[in-house]
Amino acid sequence: MRPENHEAQRQPPSNEYELNFGPNHPGIEGNYSLKVKLHGDVVIEAKSDGGYLHRGFEKLMEQRLWIQNIALVPRICVPDPSPMELCYSMAVEQLCGLVVPKRAQWIRVLQLELSRIAAHLFTFGGHAATTGMYSTMYWGVTDRDLLLDLFEEFT
Repeated sequence: MRPENHEAQRQPPSNEYELNFGPNHPGIEGNYSLKVKLHGDVVIEAKSDGGYLHRGFEKLMEQRLWIQNIALVPRICVPDPSPMELCYSMAVEQLCGLVVPKRAQWIRVLQLELSRIAAHLFTFGGHAATTGMYSTMYWGVTDRDLLLDLFEEFT
């Protein structure tokens, strides 16, 4: 190749580059991919791919009886299983044409709200720990444990 042709093919320098996070990122739990296109320090485009999170629960549940799935459903989201349990129970109730009494509906709301608070405490503690603030993590986990004790008495 002659030098003049080689010069013609050369691209001008660019400040654009791609930065890939994942599918495993050390700062988060689980498998998640994020592809970020940058120009200097400005984000031009970001694409997320949560497809790495599939663990086959749907296929596994297809092979079981509905009652066998009750033990499997909480494993979909281990830190906060109550919403998964409620969604599954409501789906089974709807398919079977069951009506849940008002008292049970109120108990479900109470359980979901306490579960939401427990999940927030766990999340705040986890975020604090990633930045080195372990005391905050211990406080969040300790308060969450008190709520888990209430769940134990409750259920």
